[in-house]
Amino acid sequence: MLIKIILDPIKFENETNYRYDFIKDKLIDIRSAQLAYKEKTGQFTNDFDELIMFVKTDSFVLVQKTDTLVEYYNTVYRETQFKDTMLIDTLGKVSILDSLFTKQYPIDSLAYVPPINKVKFELRAGVINKSKIDVPVFEAKDPKPYDITKPLVIGSMIEANLNGNWQ
Repeated sequence: MLIKIILDPIKFENETNYRYDFIKDKLIDIRSAQLAYKEKTGQFTNDFDELIMFVKTDSFVLVQKTDTLVEYYNTVYRETQFKDTMLIDTLGKVSILDSLFTKQYPIDSLAYVPPINKVKFELRAGVINKSKIDVPVFEAKDPKPYDITKPLVIGSMIEANLNGNWQ
């Protein structure tokens, strides 16, 4: 009986840490997908189906930027001068799914809390005003945490913060 009293909290803590490691990884993946979505659209989404479809079907454009100095003759000053110029070359496109995740990544389960994958994360998105500037924000959280005193959340709807509450 005494051993059980001592071991039960230890087992609970170990199980909590085991589950939370999976959940933290999934929340970080949600943040990566949201950042890619924001890069393309200018805002975050509160719809997992839209986010998953975006990751599966859209792509990043790969560009190469080269800073060069171009020599030219200035007719006003009647001398040769140099002008700083940025050359931008489009190299191609790469799938967002391939660039953010591994080939075996189960992207269709992005919305579900691991390891059981039956409950969906809560996902909210919007815009807050900070110092007279509209800032897109999002928040993803575990609606039914294993330990109710420590729910895991990434992002925030009240401040411009994309970190997890464990970071």
